[in-house]
Amino acid sequence: MSTGELVSRVQVVDADPLAEPAPHLFVIEGGREVAVRWRSLTAADPQNQTFVICFEPLDGGGSERQLAPAFGDWRPESTGGHRIADGVWHHCACLGATAVERVSRATGLAPAKYVDRPVKLVAQFGTTPADIGPGQDVRVRLVVTNEGAEPVRWICGGWTRFATRHGRFRFHATRDTLELRDIGSSDSAGGISVEAELAPGAALEDEAFLPSWFDLSEPGEYSIAAEYDLPIVAPVPHFTNANVCPSVAASIVEVLHGNMSVRVQ
Repeated sequence: MSTGELVSRVQVVDADPLAEPAPHLFVIEGGREVAVRWRSLTAADPQNQTFVICFEPLDGGGSERQLAPAFGDWRPESTGGHRIADGVWHHCACLGATAVERVSRATGLAPAKYVDRPVKLVAQFGTTPADIGPGQDVRVRLVVTNEGAEPVRWICGGWTRFATRHGRFRFHATRDTLELRDIGSSDSAGGISVEAELAPGAALEDEAFLPSWFDLSEPGEYSIAAEYDLPIVAPVPHFTNANVCPSVAASIVEVLHGNMSVRVQ
């Protein structure tokens, strides 16, 4: 084993002899333990609520292997893998924030936490029209402008196949301070997605049909808080350390926020 390799069978010992021993994180395949090389522990969202641990089995093997790390009866939220380069495949598992500390101690990997992303995007949410009659259609229109000096590569599409409403939008609404119930579902079978470039000074636009989320038949003042998921490929975010999975870094979704109002007369 070369210097610096992290292997599942190697225990990390705390310098303090009175400290709690590091837990043993093992990888199983078909009921047996498999020795692996731990690669990275990377944040998968800007809030650092989900992390992805990447690893490689020491005995080789490709993407068809079903490998899952575990602490005793604990299992990760999901497992899978991704191609890093030609002939290089990393297996991975998704972890909630509460499991990251134990995984870090067991593997010796410092979590690479999301810090920020070197982009300047300005999001403007609005409704069309702003004043409507009961039952009248109203759409939310989003304009995102790249006010930075560098282009931004992002993923468009992929959410609308068989969907009853736009899956990248989320809304919370009140009518005269009364919270409204979400009446729909954003379930989707996915769809075709493509990578696009947003040049400096350029804008992307998207829209959603608001009655797919809420009943707007009652007169009153509706206040709406909006969120929109924007998957950005590049530039990648800054992290707290350089040991980052490039596939995870290029798939982090930025969440855009905005507020608007609609008056039903």
